[in-house]
Amino acid sequence: MRLKLLYAGLAGALVLFGCTPADTSPPVVRVSQPADGATVNTNGVEVRGTAADERAVTRVTYQLNGGPEQRVDVSAQKQVELEIDVGGLEQGNNVITLNAYDAAGNKGSAQLRVKYQPGAPSVSITQPDAGAIVNVAGVTVRGKATDDQQVTRLTYRLNGGAEAEVPITPGAEVDFGFSVGGLAQGNNVVTVSAYDALGLKASAQVSIKYQPGAPSVAITQPATGTTLNRTGVNVVGRAGDDQAVTRLTYQLNGGAEQEVGVAVGAQVEFSFAVSGLREGSNTLTVNAYDALGLKGSATVSVVYGPLVLTGLVVDNNAGAAVAGSTVTVDGSPASAVTDSDGAFTLHLPAGTYSLSFSKPGYAGSRVEGLRLEADLGPIGVVQKRAANPGLATTPPSLSVTTGAGGCGDIAAGADFAGVTRAQACVPFRITATAQGSGNMTRLIYAGLAKTPGSGFFSNPRFSWAADVSGPDTGNRQLSGAAVAGVNGPTTFEVVAYDVNDNRVHRIYYLDFAQGTASPTVTPVTAFQVLSVTLAQAVGFYGPPKPTAVRLPAASGISVQGAPSADSTLWVELSWGYSGTNPDRFEVWRSFDGSTFARIATLGGAARAYNDSSPQLAVGRRVYYRVDAVGSTAAAGPVLATTPLDRFTVSLLSPSKNQTGVSVRPTFSWSVSRVVGDQRLFAPFVLDYPQQGEYFIWSPYFSTGRLFSDADLVVSGNTYSVAYNADGAASLGRLEAHHAYSFDLSAAAVSFDPADPARVEAISIAQDIWNIFHPLGVCNFGGPVCTGEWNEFVTGDGSY
Repeated sequence: MRLKLLYAGLAGALVLFGCTPADTSPPVVRVSQPADGATVNTNGVEVRGTAADERAVTRVTYQLNGGPEQRVDVSAQKQVELEIDVGGLEQGNNVITLNAYDAAGNKGSAQLRVKYQPGAPSVSITQPDAGAIVNVAGVTVRGKATDDQQVTRLTYRLNGGAEAEVPITPGAEVDFGFSVGGLAQGNNVVTVSAYDALGLKASAQVSIKYQPGAPSVAITQPATGTTLNRTGVNVVGRAGDDQAVTRLTYQLNGGAEQEVGVAVGAQVEFSFAVSGLREGSNTLTVNAYDALGLKGSATVSVVYGPLVLTGLVVDNNAGAAVAGSTVTVDGSPASAVTDSDGAFTLHLPAGTYSLSFSKPGYAGSRVEGLRLEADLGPIGVVQKRAANPGLATTPPSLSVTTGAGGCGDIAAGADFAGVTRAQACVPFRITATAQGSGNMTRLIYAGLAKTPGSGFFSNPRFSWAADVSGPDTGNRQLSGAAVAGVNGPTTFEVVAYDVNDNRVHRIYYLDFAQGTASPTVTPVTAFQVLSVTLAQAVGFYGPPKPTAVRLPAASGISVQGAPSADSTLWVELSWGYSGTNPDRFEVWRSFDGSTFARIATLGGAARAYNDSSPQLAVGRRVYYRVDAVGSTAAAGPVLATTPLDRFTVSLLSPSKNQTGVSVRPTFSWSVSRVVGDQRLFAPFVLDYPQQGEYFIWSPYFSTGRLFSDADLVVSGNTYSVAYNADGAASLGRLEAHHAYSFDLSAAAVSFDPADPARVEAISIAQDIWNIFHPLGVCNFGGPVCTGEWNEFVTGDGSY
């Protein structure tokens, strides 16, 4: 006892004289996901857990298979929530080590084993939580199993025993829920295994403690990862005990227990309000006690943020919504899942964030360096389907420097994150490194004041074919047309894709100055707006610039997501300008005709803009205005369009390979749906194949004639027209016993209600001969470019 008193006195003296005892206690690291020994079917895995220290965790790293330590960005605090994407797993067994350091250099570590088995299914268990305590000998296990082809079988084992079958409906994604009985008192392990048709197997485990007599607690609301824009939250759930729950408490962020009034009973439903959430991550723990003082607990993590971040996820530029994509935020438990419109909402504190998007069957997508200073959104995110399910779905990593420097005294070779100002040009050098075996970087884009990508939507910008020229762009700069019109606070943005279509999008914020005198300006002239719907998904890595869309009477007009995953939708704007070019053009958009938001800034030489925003949607009216800006601003006129739905065409007669066809046939076809104010068709009959596929009847190429509903026999969704109805065929009747082919270009248009002479929208079903096609030439294959055509043979000519 005397020794203890002397030691205590010495410690007190050290504190009294300003000396703190040496810190020799290492941080404690715990891994909550994935379970130790888990099997995954991609070469990347998200590791979640916590690192805690009695003073502060100052640094976190991870190691893969004993390799070099990789730094993880964290803020120094007593407890750090960890969410780390670890890529580059080797086929077979891997060991991941998480390390946490404090200011004194003490190190704590935790390890987990992960097996990477390409092509095998993956399994995740969502209920119960790892380490859950139950007071009965049974538990319900829920989760999901996925496979690139099909999960055909599901089993479970309790404590290493025999496999027990779980009934499922085979599929690429299988949600499961089943009961496991016979838990042993104390610790138990339930292993869930999924198999595919080849017998490949993946497993996940969850540990459960059966403590007879201790209460059980389940929190049903809020879910872990919920984000909130208020400092309070309602907590809902239930607690149960084999005798009676006598007391209920909660703790916020590990603080003191707060009493919750409950009616004593074997089953207790609870609902209470918790206030005082701090900005950022918060933990809520609910504790239930019985008469013997035995305790059961459940914990959820939520994020409070006073700012709102919304977004829309689509599968391509001008593509369709991606529903069911999981959105996670680096360094935070905040998460969301996109709805049927591809939309998500997060409530976060002000700060700079990196977001990841994942969905089975889809490539990975990331947005890095997004600055949130006020309510923001919706931001647009592209997440494509994975080109090869066997490759990694981890986006490329980026290294961006200032390259050769210059452009307003920017130092050479510096991290671009340090750039705050540029003048007349932007210097850069980008290296994009693909993740995983067999993968390589495909494309690198860079742009000022825009998200760069397909030239169709984002020219002028920098583009680099990394699959041909390598993943390092070398020293480059944006200048001239690529920076024209940009002045003041703006963004420099980098996008990179790998060959599996994984995408990373990084944003840098800076001030840009042109340093030239501004001219006086006048409003734009000849303003045109047209929405275009194609009955086909187009990747838009870089198709050619549109020419003219051909419309009734041979008139010409320069030309949300899309209505479905097999379609494409955008709006094209064009205009003229008289006199000296302005500094810039600003494109403004509104969905109500009165409240406009600027969506693009273009150089003074620009005369067209394509809007591929996922906010565009079939049937949703949208208004546009283009302003010229110089020493003053001149607002342009407002025009609107309502995008049309997708439709397809089926040729009916003559049917494919039909023989004995009349030499004066009637051609008929049907449409999948009737859209627009007017349907337009251009039929073609070709001499095939004897004489080199010549046009025998081509009304459009002969006289510019397009057939509309009024020119055809219409019955519901079916249309028909007699051969040579316009008298322009090269043969008055077809030759007997001769082979021909019949094909069709088909589109629908709608007119501006305020100006019936103006075509405001077009939907193109098929267009092999480029009658309507806005890209000028079909160069990407598929139904729009090739459509249907029917070969047929005439009879003896007697009919």
